[in-house]
Amino acid sequence: QQIRLIQSYFTRPKNIVYLPGAERTLIVTADNKNIYINNLQDIKQQLQKIDRLKQYYPDLGQLKEIDLWSLDVSRIIVRK
Repeated sequence: QQIRLIQSYFTRPKNIVYLPGAERTLIVTADNKNIYINNLQDIKQQLQKIDRLKQYYPDLGQLKEIDLWSLDVSRIIVRK
């Protein structure tokens, strides 16, 4: 169910990799961004963070890595 949700959100991901033991999923997007999701937390809530980035973060296109779960509900880690 989680993989289907992720696949429906991302258009044409290059790769979706489940990291066993870590309960995490790595998505490599069509534009080569690495996005990390925590499978033990609400996936929809994590994907909403990407929507907020699209709306409020002007340098989104320059990001290489987006970690949606490491901090708290309202903060994420991004790397250029």
